[in-house]
Amino acid sequence: MSTTSDPDALQVVIGGKSYQNWLEVDLDSDMMTPADGFSVTAAMPESDILTRFREGVKCDIYVGDDRQMTGVIDQAALNGNRSQSRMQLSGRDLGAYLVDSEAPAIK
Repeated sequence: MSTTSDPDALQVVIGGKSYQNWLEVDLDSDMMTPADGFSVTAAMPESDILTRFREGVKCDIYVGDDRQMTGVIDQAALNGNRSQSRMQLSGRDLGAYLVDSEAPAIK
């Protein structure tokens, strides 16, 4: 993880590689929610970017040099128009592994 001079710079780190230039972030954290959520949006800089950002990939989200969340990507979606394409990642913190493997209640 490389340090940044901008205290508000958003970074998504996957496998030790930092991806920057994100347009917005939404971090959802609540004590009553079993797995906190995140969503980040970026302009599409490269055509093969979805091969790196795919469902199940573990990632770290930083604002400046402070890690805000470690999680897993649930969905990577593309949308846009003729002038600009955007990618949106959404996922949950590592509590998602516990929620997904939770056994169903038996009565």
